Order: sequence, then C-alpha cells, then structure tokens
Amino acid sequence: MRACFAIACLATATAELLGECSNDDVVHFTISLRQGNMEWLAREWSEVVEDVKGPRWRDFQTMAKINEKTGASKPDMSSAKEWARTHGFTIVSSHPDTLNMLGSISNIKTALQPSETFHRYSLPGRRIVPTTIKEPHLKQLPEFITAVHGLFKYPFLTRTRRNKAQAPLKASISPQTIRQQYNITVQNSVMGNISVGQMSFCPVGINDCNQFCKDGNLNCELKASDVKGPSSEVKPCDEADMDVQMSFAAGPGLPVTVDGGFTNLVEWATSWLNDPNAALAESLSYGTPESTKSQTDSLNTVLMKLGVAGKAVFVSSGDAGAAGASGCNGKFNPDWPATSPYVTAVGATQSTPGSASPLKNPSNLCTNEVGPCVGSGVEEAVSTNLSMFTSGGGFSDVYSPPSWQSDVVMGYLSSGVRLPPAGLWNKNGRGYPDIAAFGGQNLVINEKKVGQDGGTSASSPIWVGVWGLLNSAALKKSGKPLGPAAPYLYYMHGKAPHCFNDIVTGDNMCPFEGADCRACNGFVTTKGWDPVTGLGTPNVQCMLSFVESDL
Repeated sequence: MRACFAIACLATATAELLGECSNDDVVHFTISLRQGNMEWLAREWSEVVEDVKGPRWRDFQTMAKINEKTGASKPDMSSAKEWARTHGFTIVSSHPDTLNMLGSISNIKTALQPSETFHRYSLPGRRIVPTTIKEPHLKQLPEFITAVHGLFKYPFLTRTRRNKAQAPLKASISPQTIRQQYNITVQNSVMGNISVGQMSFCPVGINDCNQFCKDGNLNCELKASDVKGPSSEVKPCDEADMDVQMSFAAGPGLPVTVDGGFTNLVEWATSWLNDPNAALAESLSYGTPESTKSQTDSLNTVLMKLGVAGKAVFVSSGDAGAAGASGCNGKFNPDWPATSPYVTAVGATQSTPGSASPLKNPSNLCTNEVGPCVGSGVEEAVSTNLSMFTSGGGFSDVYSPPSWQSDVVMGYLSSGVRLPPAGLWNKNGRGYPDIAAFGGQNLVINEKKVGQDGGTSASSPIWVGVWGLLNSAALKKSGKPLGPAAPYLYYMHGKAPHCFNDIVTGDNMCPFEGADCRACNGFVTTKGWDPVTGLGTPNVQCMLSFVESDL
C-alpha cells in the first residue's frame, strides 16, 4: 500500500493532482481525546501568561503537571485504542491527549464516513491527500473523541520566489540588512542551552543552510542532529530552508532546530509539548482559512498548554492580504492559526525604495544576480508591486481581542483611519498580526542557488530569532524564559514604544500580484498598532535593555 499524507500548508511548492486515491491508500492522522480540567488550564493561562507582572506571571508548569491535570482519562484512552483496533487502524504513537495512527481509506470511510473524496497530489518528496476547500462532514464521533486531524486540507498556495529570469530587482535583504535594521549586534551573547525551532512539513537542505551561514559571514551551523524530520540535498524545500536561514540571520549564536515529519498541526504541537529537550520558541509558516470554533478548539487547547509550559509560538499572518482565501470576492477570510489568541502573528515589511543606501562590505550572498543588498532604511508594509503579495491581517471571525490587545485594537478602530465596508469583516474580532519584520526580497539559498524569497514565512522566523535573544536575556537575569511573546510585547509597547519601529506606510488591500486590485478592500497602516504590520518591527538592543531592567 502506498502512503498518502494530508498536511496543512499556508504556502509551499505547487501541488500536482495525480488522481483519486484508491481504497488501499494509507493516511496518517491524529485523533484528539476528551480532556479534563479546562477551567484549570484557562486559569493558568490567564495568571501565568496574560497577567504580565502579576503575582504568578511566568510561574510556568511542567509538562508532567499539565498532562496530569488535562490528559485524557484512562477509560477514554482505553476506549480510543479499542476503537482504533476495531476499525483496523494502527497506532504509531500516542500522547496523554492524542493518538497518531495509520489507516486505509477504506477503513476511514467505514469509521468516519467523510463527505469528501480523497485525491492524491504530488509535491517534491511528498505524496499528500487533500480534499476540497469545503470542510467535509464526518459521522457522529464517539464521545471520547473530540476531533480528527490530518485527513483534510485546503488547496496549496504558491509562495513567491523571484529569480533573475523575472523583472530587474530593486534591492535585496541580506542578514547584514536584517541586523542593521533591527539593531542586532554580534556581541549579543546567548545562553548555551537555549534554541529556537522551525516547524516544517517538508525537507530542509542542511547544506543549503550551512552555505547560507558561510556566504553570509554568519557564525552558525545546522547539524543533522538538529533536524527532527525529513532533510534532502537533492530537492530541499525552499520553505524549510528559508525558515532556518532567517532565524540564523536574526539570532547571532542561537542554535536552530527543525521540528518536522508531521502531518497536521495538532500532531506537531502535541509532540513539541511532550519533548523535554524541545526549543522554547518555534515559528510556524503554515495555515488555512479560519474555520469554526469547533474545528480550532483542539489546536488552541495544545497552544494554551505550550504557553503555560513557557513556550512561545510565532505564526505567519498569511500572504494574501486582508481578503485571504476569498481573494477580492466577498467577505474577508482570516488566516488560521494566526488569529488564535494563543500565538504571536507576524506580518511582513519591505525596504522602502530609495530609503536605504547600498550595503557597505556586503557578504558573498549579495551577488550581481540578485540585485544590490541594502543597509538600514525606512520600512513599509509589503506591496504587490515590489514583493508580489501583501500581508495577511485583519480581525478574527471567531475570537475576541485578548485582554492585552483590546486597547490598541479599539484605538485603531476609533482613530479615524479608513476602514473597509462593514459587511466584509468583524470589528469585534481579535486583531492580527501582532508584529512584523522583513518579508520581501529576503536572500535565501535553496538547491545551492541564492535568490530572493519572501512572505510572512520569512518574517515569522526572523522574530523567533529575536525572541531567542530576549529569552536568553531573561534566563540570565531571572532563570526563567519570557514565555508566550504577544502579551509581553504589548506590555513592552505600552511602556517603551520606541523599542518598536512603527510602520506607517502601506496597506493589505490587493492580495497578490496579478489580482484586479480595483475591486479589493483591506486595511491601512497608521501610527501605533494596525492590522497590517501590528506593533511594528523590533529594535533589539532597546528590547534587550528593557527586558534586563524590567525583570
């Protein structure tokens, strides 16, 4: 039997439809089990994470304690295993609240009766089984199973990768550019036991990443032991390569790990939670259009647990503007999990043309083929005419603004800034992104070639590198990490707004290059927080000084 994989991606290589799956094809999927003590978990999140500077702030819980409090009951776990055996599924791994298993499509049809047909798609190094964008219905699940993950996905989108065959390039963003713009110095010392991670569904090129370190004059290395999941030197995924390389660029001295080999987000998040040696922060460059609360609750629960354990999750905000998957046709479609109140969502900026001088003493990454590398300058929101996309951003249809964000969201809505027609978006929703970083014309090495890449898939790993530096400072000062980033960053912005580079130019109206933007709506940047670039981009030395004096 050949294996089919169902994975959720915000942006990756173009998928090729191979036809309908046979009943003998095998799917790797995850079931979430009924959990207890959700009131305890919500209270811990509120007191330990959201109540910054409160009496229990950063009083993080151990993995064992979280599982003891919230894991599935023994009867439910036994029932779930018996259910899997009865339907011919093979359990490949388990955690206190999930089971990961393999099952033939024939058995899946019998057990779950999905309303959609499985098809085989081809990606470099992968066979996947997506369905249509319509969320399929399943038969009534047993009471001890709350959700099934990894059977279905939305259509793959293609990220933008510019090369010399396209239009002449205006400027390139090198690691030196990132460090100059964000005031990152190589003197920043890092705790020896701290690392940041990149979640990837596709194979990373270890040689590509190490060539990036060499050509960029960076003191970094990706070792085989740092990669959990697939790697390839024949056809590495540009998404995975870019994620690792952007964290190397922003985090001098930080070890970077790759957390991959998963088929759905709940499997990834649960594995991370239960790994005692895992990174304190990870970046996620994948997502789907926001679904109903019942479809997102299972992942949100694991994200809460990660936060209570002191972990920070950074998520790309999307590469299709405010409209998202709907394009310019009708109601906006926010990106998930960027809209989750338990993550830090990251938008993208570009260097304003003409604002930055050519980089002095550029590294070997800055070849004539990729355009001149620039130094620090003025940033603006990414645009379709330069970066070929705009940042996902707007307001959730499902979640309200968290307590740490409500004031700045209200400030934006009451500022008098031009807003899109009311029927297209939810003014009462959680605003996203929270922050931003360079996501246009970033230099990346993939398949041994340097080129410009971009997307919020580039900006999120930049921020996870920055957060690694701030976490290191917190560990040195207090012996504890900072935990989830968003609540503390909003607190920091309220105390020291000068630690953020405020982005006041640009919008996210036209979703992508080639769209008829005359019919598009979206949001515009303004002073302070906005649903295009969030609070802005980092001034890292200022942030380090703030952390050291604040703790």
